[in-house]
Amino acid sequence: MNRKWVQIVLVALGVAFVLGHLIALAFLGMTASNWLSGTVIGLALAVLGGAHLLLAHSGKNTSESRWKQSIFGLVALAVGIIEGLIAVQLRGAGWWLLLPWALTALAIGMLLPGPPVEKAARLGAFGFSSVLMLLTGTGDIEGMSGFIVVLAWSFVGGAGAVGIGALAHAVTGRVHASAD
Repeated sequence: MNRKWVQIVLVALGVAFVLGHLIALAFLGMTASNWLSGTVIGLALAVLGGAHLLLAHSGKNTSESRWKQSIFGLVALAVGIIEGLIAVQLRGAGWWLLLPWALTALAIGMLLPGPPVEKAARLGAFGFSSVLMLLTGTGDIEGMSGFIVVLAWSFVGGAGAVGIGALAHAVTGRVHASAD
Protein backbone atom coordinates (compact mmCIF):
# COMPACT_ATOMS: atom_id res chain seq x y z
CA MET A 1 0.00 0.00 0.00
CA ASN A 2 1.24 3.49 -0.84
CA ARG A 3 2.57 5.44 2.17
CA LYS A 4 0.58 8.52 1.15
CA TRP A 5 -2.68 6.59 1.55
CA VAL A 6 -1.61 5.38 5.00
CA GLN A 7 -0.93 8.96 6.02
CA ILE A 8 -4.25 10.15 4.63
CA VAL A 9 -6.04 7.38 6.51
CA LEU A 10 -4.25 8.46 9.73
CA VAL A 11 -5.42 12.04 9.26
CA ALA A 12 -8.98 10.93 8.42
CA LEU A 13 -9.13 8.62 11.44
CA GLY A 14 -7.80 11.36 13.69
CA VAL A 15 -10.38 13.86 12.45
CA ALA A 16 -13.14 11.24 12.79
CA PHE A 17 -12.07 10.51 16.38
CA VAL A 18 -12.08 14.18 17.34
CA LEU A 19 -15.40 14.96 15.65
CA GLY A 20 -17.02 11.78 16.96
CA HIS A 21 -16.00 12.54 20.52
CA LEU A 22 -17.12 16.16 20.23
CA ILE A 23 -20.50 15.02 18.92
CA ALA A 24 -20.79 12.48 21.75
CA LEU A 25 -19.88 15.18 24.27
CA ALA A 26 -22.44 17.60 22.86
CA PHE A 27 -25.35 15.24 22.22
CA LEU A 28 -24.88 12.08 24.27
CA GLY A 29 -23.55 13.45 27.54
CA MET A 30 -20.22 11.64 27.39
CA THR A 31 -18.07 11.99 30.51
CA ALA A 32 -15.09 14.33 30.35
CA SER A 33 -12.52 11.59 31.00
CA ASN A 34 -13.82 9.44 28.12
CA TRP A 35 -13.98 12.46 25.87
CA LEU A 36 -10.44 13.54 26.71
CA SER A 37 -8.78 10.20 26.05
CA GLY A 38 -10.45 9.68 22.67
CA THR A 39 -9.87 13.24 21.57
CA VAL A 40 -6.18 13.11 22.46
CA ILE A 41 -5.81 9.89 20.47
CA GLY A 42 -7.59 11.48 17.50
CA LEU A 43 -5.47 14.63 17.63
CA ALA A 44 -2.28 12.56 17.83
CA LEU A 45 -3.27 10.47 14.80
CA ALA A 46 -4.11 13.57 12.78
CA VAL A 47 -0.86 15.33 13.69
CA LEU A 48 1.27 12.26 12.98
CA GLY A 49 -0.33 11.62 9.59
CA GLY A 50 -0.37 15.31 8.70
CA ALA A 51 3.29 15.79 9.53
CA HIS A 52 4.30 12.92 7.28
CA LEU A 53 2.07 14.20 4.46
CA LEU A 54 3.58 17.68 4.67
CA LEU A 55 7.15 16.40 4.78
CA ALA A 56 6.66 13.92 1.94
CA HIS A 57 6.73 16.74 -0.61
CA SER A 58 10.30 17.69 0.24
CA GLY A 59 12.73 15.28 -1.40
CA LYS A 60 15.66 16.26 0.84
CA ASN A 61 14.01 15.04 4.06
CA THR A 62 15.29 11.73 5.30
CA SER A 63 13.18 9.25 7.20
CA GLU A 64 14.96 10.34 10.38
CA SER A 65 14.10 14.01 9.87
CA ARG A 66 10.47 13.11 9.08
CA TRP A 67 10.20 11.26 12.38
CA LYS A 68 11.93 14.12 14.17
CA GLN A 69 9.42 16.60 12.74
CA SER A 70 6.56 14.26 13.65
CA ILE A 71 7.83 14.10 17.22
CA PHE A 72 8.05 17.90 17.30
CA GLY A 73 4.41 18.01 16.12
CA LEU A 74 3.35 15.60 18.85
CA VAL A 75 5.24 17.69 21.41
CA ALA A 76 3.40 20.81 20.22
CA LEU A 77 0.11 18.91 20.43
CA ALA A 78 0.89 17.66 23.95
CA VAL A 79 1.86 21.16 25.07
CA GLY A 80 -1.42 22.48 23.65
CA ILE A 81 -3.46 19.84 25.46
CA ILE A 82 -1.63 20.42 28.74
CA GLU A 83 -1.89 24.19 28.42
CA GLY A 84 -5.60 23.93 27.66
CA LEU A 85 -6.17 21.73 30.72
CA ILE A 86 -4.18 24.14 32.91
CA ALA A 87 -6.24 27.02 31.53
CA VAL A 88 -9.41 25.18 32.59
CA GLN A 89 -8.10 25.21 36.17
CA LEU A 90 -7.10 28.89 35.92
CA ARG A 91 -10.18 30.12 34.09
CA GLY A 92 -10.59 32.91 36.65
CA ALA A 93 -7.54 34.61 35.10
CA GLY A 94 -9.66 35.55 32.08
CA TRP A 95 -7.91 37.24 29.18
CA TRP A 96 -4.55 37.04 30.97
CA LEU A 97 -4.41 33.42 29.82
CA LEU A 98 -3.61 34.72 26.34
CA LEU A 99 -0.15 35.91 27.42
CA PRO A 100 1.31 32.49 28.30
CA TRP A 101 -0.54 31.02 25.31
CA ALA A 102 1.11 33.50 22.92
CA LEU A 103 4.51 32.99 24.54
CA THR A 104 4.15 29.23 24.17
CA ALA A 105 3.23 29.65 20.50
CA LEU A 106 6.35 31.78 20.03
CA ALA A 107 8.48 29.17 21.78
CA ILE A 108 7.10 26.34 19.67
CA GLY A 109 7.72 28.29 16.48
CA MET A 110 11.21 29.48 17.38
CA LEU A 111 12.71 26.62 19.36
CA LEU A 112 11.59 23.58 17.36
CA PRO A 113 13.37 23.67 13.98
CA GLY A 114 11.80 22.58 10.74
CA PRO A 115 10.48 23.71 7.37
CA PRO A 116 7.99 26.63 7.43
CA VAL A 117 5.02 24.47 6.39
CA GLU A 118 5.73 22.01 9.19
CA LYS A 119 6.13 24.84 11.71
CA ALA A 120 2.77 26.25 10.64
CA ALA A 121 1.09 22.84 11.00
CA ARG A 122 2.73 22.39 14.41
CA LEU A 123 1.51 25.81 15.58
CA GLY A 124 -1.96 25.08 14.21
CA ALA A 125 -2.10 21.81 16.15
CA PHE A 126 -1.00 23.61 19.32
CA GLY A 127 -3.54 26.42 18.95
CA PHE A 128 -6.43 24.15 17.97
CA SER A 129 -5.85 21.63 20.77
CA SER A 130 -5.32 24.21 23.52
CA VAL A 131 -8.49 26.13 22.68
CA LEU A 132 -10.44 22.89 22.20
CA MET A 133 -9.41 21.67 25.67
CA LEU A 134 -10.19 25.02 27.28
CA LEU A 135 -13.64 25.43 25.76
CA THR A 136 -14.80 21.88 26.32
CA GLY A 137 -13.46 21.90 29.86
CA THR A 138 -15.10 25.16 30.92
CA GLY A 139 -18.41 25.16 29.12
CA ASP A 140 -21.33 22.86 28.68
CA ILE A 141 -21.64 21.98 25.04
CA GLU A 142 -25.27 21.46 24.24
CA GLY A 143 -26.63 20.87 20.80
CA MET A 144 -25.32 21.61 17.36
CA SER A 145 -24.77 25.33 17.99
CA GLY A 146 -22.45 24.65 20.94
CA PHE A 147 -20.59 22.07 18.90
CA ILE A 148 -20.10 24.50 16.00
CA VAL A 149 -19.01 27.31 18.32
CA VAL A 150 -16.35 25.12 19.95
CA LEU A 151 -15.02 23.98 16.56
CA ALA A 152 -15.00 27.53 15.21
CA TRP A 153 -13.11 28.91 18.21
CA SER A 154 -10.67 26.00 18.04
CA PHE A 155 -9.92 26.80 14.41
CA VAL A 156 -9.51 30.46 15.38
CA GLY A 157 -7.03 29.34 18.04
CA GLY A 158 -5.09 27.34 15.46
CA ALA A 159 -5.07 30.24 13.02
CA GLY A 160 -4.06 32.62 15.81
CA ALA A 161 -1.07 30.49 16.77
CA VAL A 162 0.00 30.30 13.11
CA GLY A 163 -0.45 34.08 12.87
CA ILE A 164 1.78 34.63 15.91
CA GLY A 165 4.43 32.43 14.32
CA ALA A 166 4.17 34.23 10.97
CA LEU A 167 4.43 37.63 12.67
CA ALA A 168 7.49 36.51 14.64
CA HIS A 169 9.03 35.14 11.43
CA ALA A 170 8.43 38.43 9.61
CA VAL A 171 9.88 40.51 12.46
CA THR A 172 12.97 38.35 12.93
CA GLY A 173 13.48 38.22 9.16
CA ARG A 174 13.50 42.02 8.95
CA VAL A 175 15.83 42.31 11.92
CA HIS A 176 18.28 39.85 10.36
CA ALA A 177 18.01 41.57 6.96
CA SER A 178 18.76 45.01 8.44
CA ALA A 179 21.73 43.62 10.38
CA ASP A 180 23.39 42.49 7.13
